[in-house]
Amino acid sequence: MQFKVFNSNDAIENAVYDLLVSTLTKKADQAFGLMIAGGSTPLKIYKRIAESTEKASSYAHLIFSDDRHVSSDSPDSNLGNCSPMIEQLEIAKDQLIAVNADLSLNDAADEFHSEIERFLVSGDIDLAVIGMGADGHTCSIFSLEAAEITDTLAFPVEAQGGFNRVSVSRPVLEKVKRIIFLVTGEGKKDVLTQFKENPQQFPSGMAVRNCENVEIWTDQLIN
Repeated sequence: MQFKVFNSNDAIENAVYDLLVSTLTKKADQAFGLMIAGGSTPLKIYKRIAESTEKASSYAHLIFSDDRHVSSDSPDSNLGNCSPMIEQLEIAKDQLIAVNADLSLNDAADEFHSEIERFLVSGDIDLAVIGMGADGHTCSIFSLEAAEITDTLAFPVEAQGGFNRVSVSRPVLEKVKRIIFLVTGEGKKDVLTQFKENPQQFPSGMAVRNCENVEIWTDQLIN
């Protein structure tokens, strides 16, 4: 697991912006996926992309790592918050893999599983840029037990942080070629320090323990 420390929040935002754009717009001859998450730092980057002139490759698929089970017009919806970026990139409906909150929680998880499964038949997930909470969770994998779910690609999460949610499971993360945890802000320094010492004490570390290419991008200098 590699740690990459940036000297400012602006520097890390610029690096992530460049990486997301280069991934989404790359030349390809088969389907490929980019997995993204919500959070204050990535939302700033998604807004920048929405204000750009970039267009995604027709082979690019945008995959959400998780979402709250709320209407897409809710300010708490990752999908809703990303809609301007999706529109600007001209990502078609069949290039988008997201949680359908119009369904019941369990049905939304089942459909999310099916869409990911269908994509993986012919496509690869090249990159995932996901977050890490101050409690060590990632995606909506909030517990060590949830990090051990392997019988489905997506699962429902009840009443976490005031919301029901749907999340990808560990087997999906294990299929990602390159995973970047985007972890910024002074409030994340303690969890990063502990994570570096023993990743598997946290759900995020357990969820990626079998992944070969995992990086931590942060603006916090830790020993």
